[in-house]
Amino acid sequence: MSIRPKPLSKLQLTLQAKLLLSFAVLLAIFASVSVYHRNQVNGIHNQVLHQNREMSKQQLALELKIKTNEIDAIKSGFLISKDEALIGKFEDSQKEFYTLVEQIADTASNADQRKWSAKLKNTSTEYTATFGSAVDIVRNKSLMPAEMNSQLAKLHELSQVHKEYIFELVDQFNQAYAQDVQAAIAGSNAYVDSSLHASLLSLSAVVLVNVTVAALLIRSFVRPVRRLQEAVKRIAQGDLSETINQNSRDELGMLSRDFDHMVEQVRSMLANTKRIASTLSVQSETFREFSGSTAAVNRDIVRAIEEISAGTEQQARHSESSSATISELAAQIRDMASLTNEVQRKSREAAFNTYTGTESMEGLQTSARHSEAVLQQVFTAMDTLTASSARIGQIVSTITDISSQTNVLALNAAIEAARAGVHGRGFSVIAEEVRLLSSLTNDSSKQVGTIVKTLTRQIQELEASLGEARQSLEAQNSKMALSSAAFQDIRLSMEELAGHIGLIHKRIEAAEGKNHELVRSVQHVAAIAQETAAGVEEVNASSLRQDAAIHRIAQESDDMMMLAQRLFEEINQFKIGQEEPTDSDHRHVQGENDRKQPVQDEPSIEERDNVGPTTGESESGKPSQEDATQQGQDEPVKQEQEEAQDKKLLPV
Repeated sequence: MSIRPKPLSKLQLTLQAKLLLSFAVLLAIFASVSVYHRNQVNGIHNQVLHQNREMSKQQLALELKIKTNEIDAIKSGFLISKDEALIGKFEDSQKEFYTLVEQIADTASNADQRKWSAKLKNTSTEYTATFGSAVDIVRNKSLMPAEMNSQLAKLHELSQVHKEYIFELVDQFNQAYAQDVQAAIAGSNAYVDSSLHASLLSLSAVVLVNVTVAALLIRSFVRPVRRLQEAVKRIAQGDLSETINQNSRDELGMLSRDFDHMVEQVRSMLANTKRIASTLSVQSETFREFSGSTAAVNRDIVRAIEEISAGTEQQARHSESSSATISELAAQIRDMASLTNEVQRKSREAAFNTYTGTESMEGLQTSARHSEAVLQQVFTAMDTLTASSARIGQIVSTITDISSQTNVLALNAAIEAARAGVHGRGFSVIAEEVRLLSSLTNDSSKQVGTIVKTLTRQIQELEASLGEARQSLEAQNSKMALSSAAFQDIRLSMEELAGHIGLIHKRIEAAEGKNHELVRSVQHVAAIAQETAAGVEEVNASSLRQDAAIHRIAQESDDMMMLAQRLFEEINQFKIGQEEPTDSDHRHVQGENDRKQPVQDEPSIEERDNVGPTTGESESGKPSQEDATQQGQDEPVKQEQEEAQDKKLLPV
């Protein structure tokens, strides 16, 4: 008997397992399609490589034709020009030609292509051999030109036959290559068509599987979700008497069971809350009466503490004022001390500069005395030079007289020589030379006399200038003596002034020390006053906080009663499957609420007296850390009070 498979919705599987199974099926389909496409892509790749190889073979055939034409052009040029320079070029092209022939011959893949390869090699060898024969004919000098041209023409015809046959064989190879290329292209197209059909089929299969799996998944969890939605809707309306009772093992079943458990817990919580609300109503009434009596006593305590706080604040203010005044006096004394230090430093600098100036003046006087001695030596040397110049003038005058007499004697000798005739001619020449020498000596002595006169005049002018310099030096020496005496007096005055400034500095330091002691005393008194004010302020703040707390307690007792009433109303909106509260209980709670009157307390001290220090602040105006913490804790309570006042319009 065949077993019929259960549908996905009937299997006892979790939603997670169902989703994983669905995704596994889709993943298997995608994996299969991916493997198939990979095989197809590899096939296309191999076909493209085969196609490229066949096309490269076609390229080889084309290059062989080009190289054949190149060799034929070289051969024809050699036959026409008989230029042996083309032999080297032919040999280079021949190597490339044989390389191409070998490459094409290596591509033979069947018997016909191997035959073509053998014929191509033989024909290529014969084709290139005709060039060697042509070279031998050209180099044979015994041949007549006509016979040589005839043999070369035959070789050319034979070469053309070989060339045509080579082209024929290359065309056969090229056709075979073209057929292989077409076969490779056809194979690639077949792979592409197959991949396209497989893609369409896989897309259809994926869409079909997705639709099927989505329909089964939606069917498996729509019904439980609808039941859960109806149960939540009933609970939102206040009906807690029914449960879902879902027995499936999936996540929705577990959610339904947890939801039923939550409903049971809420039922129990509402019953307990109802009992607590009844007890809370009784306790809040007692608490309200106690807070009212405590508030009246606390107001009297707050007034007494505020009077003490005002006195301590006034004492602290006077202490602070005195401390500030003495602090200003201390600052002024410190400024005077710093200025005295600066004056003392400047006086020391001035004394040092005065001492340096005195030493400089003494050095200057020494230099002046040395200059005076040197000037005296210059005067002595000038006197000696003047005497020597006078002696030189006398010598020059003597030389001039001698030259004049020599000139006269030479003239007389010339006259006598002229009288002697021929015999006195030599003596006449000598006399003429002596006369010329005496003339030159006379001219030179006159120039030397002029120079000596000029030198004598300049020496006299220099003596006059040196005389003026001696007078200036004497005046300068007298001024320097006066300046040196003045510097000595200044140095003595500065030393005396430095002593007085040092004494003033010591007196200011002593006054500063006394002022420091006075400042410490006043600050100690001010600190004691501040501590006293702070202590009173803390007590006052504590009293104010206590007064505010008592008022809040009274208000919260009223709020507790209102909350108890509202709690009864909210609980009665739910159906929990138990006995509903009786009308007598409801009337009892309502009657108690009607009998209670709101607490009409006087305004608190904190609200009534806005003058004076703020709650939780010290004398300096800054809140302490403890007060700031208490204020942070009181903020939520104040917000709740404001909300309660807006709702109930109760007086504070």
